[in-house]
Amino acid sequence: MANAGTLTRADLAEMLNRQVGLSRADAAAMVESILGHMTSSILNGDNV
Repeated sequence: MANAGTLTRADLAEMLNRQVGLSRADAAAMVESILGHMTSSILNGDNV
């Protein structure tokens, strides 16, 4: 991880790559997709 207390997109993608076995590109795309869905939900007033 980059810093204690900070979790970056790259950290999340790296964890998916190592623990799930996704390629780095697929892991990065999945992180971006999840964060995009979360952002949209928050903007729409939904619970996340």
